Amino acid sequence: MKKRIAIVEDDQDALKLLQIILTLEGFQADAYLQANDVLQDNVKVPDLYLVDINLGNASGLDLCKQLKAQTDTSHIPVIMISSSTDIREQTREACADDMLAKPFTSKTLVQKIHEYLPA
Repeated sequence: MKKRIAIVEDDQDALKLLQIILTLEGFQADAYLQANDVLQDNVKVPDLYLVDINLGNASGLDLCKQLKAQTDTSHIPVIMISSSTDIREQTREACADDMLAKPFTSKTLVQKIHEYLPA
């Protein structure tokens, strides 16, 4: 069974690119443009969340805090992505499991994911 990754990114091109990369790597990659979309009741709980810090109308950091506060998602790894220079401190405050600073390569992305979802 494929591991499911929820990608939350407000840049539609970046979202599509991440989805393609992860699908080619054998993951079920579910794409969400807004933080609220991933919190809907009908959304399948993934094995990992990949969340951009800046989501336009919402904060990926707030989404991460919400996910870590809910019993059904608190155990699921959250990897934050951002071009922000203080991403490390921000992700620590949001209780994220890890972070990736943009720009990053597809190889780096996949390696980071495999740290939390071994093949």
